[in-house]
Amino acid sequence: MKIPFRKNRLTPAWTYRASGIIWRLLVDARDTLVGETRDQEQKTASFFAVDAATGRELWSGLLLEEPWWIGIEAVEEGILFLHAYEQPNLPAHQGIWAVDARTGTILWNTPEVAFLFSSGEYVYAQKSLFDRRVFVRINRATGEPSDIDHETIQNVRQEAIDRTVDQTSVFPVVTDLPHLSADIGEIVRQELAGREGSGMMEHIDLGKTLLFSYYLPGASSTPERPLFENTFCIYARSERTLFYREVLEHGATAMLPGTFFVNGGRVYFVKDRRHLVAVRLPEEEDS
Repeated sequence: MKIPFRKNRLTPAWTYRASGIIWRLLVDARDTLVGETRDQEQKTASFFAVDAATGRELWSGLLLEEPWWIGIEAVEEGILFLHAYEQPNLPAHQGIWAVDARTGTILWNTPEVAFLFSSGEYVYAQKSLFDRRVFVRINRATGEPSDIDHETIQNVRQEAIDRTVDQTSVFPVVTDLPHLSADIGEIVRQELAGREGSGMMEHIDLGKTLLFSYYLPGASSTPERPLFENTFCIYARSERTLFYREVLEHGATAMLPGTFFVNGGRVYFVKDRRHLVAVRLPEEEDS
């Protein structure tokens, strides 16, 4: 028996259309949501920011001199950190660009070091020399560097880890139907109602509310060119019903993780690869 569902009982708090394919999203403690978009034909990456509560665009279209091999490293305390790579097609990060997350203004950049973490008024980084690594402490506001020894950076790193155990964002668990717990598996099976899912799915269990997404074979899928339909659901346990269902993509060429996340009582997801949507969760509305 399929889960009871008549129509969406939740409506998006806001929707934002990005200029390219949304690649990555992060929210900082100051309620700024920063995003990375990519144009795969032009091989360009750009960045934007919106107010996480209202969806109001703060800035967009930020491009760096390196057009493609660039990405988001972190966003903390109002500063967005971007990185390049040691070499194209290699995963090792190289370089730090610090951007004011609310204005999109580049504050400083240090191309020869790799970001490690941020703590307090400093960013900690490493520089690879021919025979060793050296560590650098960089003033967050000015970009002024100073050397630091290995023992000190290890102590500061542990303090930073201890402070960030409780992250503000909750990301989904990636799994498949056979490996779900019994109660979550039963809910998902009811939603599928005999349809055969396509392997990977994601979920966040908030107690009263369960959020999950799953893939089905797309209507135009063929053995030679498999396509997938990705659906996102919000399920209320107390009422045993779906509050929200949305098809995020009809013709996905691959099953990709990271289709949604929760922050500040809202769930954020990307629809049709370009539309960022925020929905206020019922658990938060009732509290």
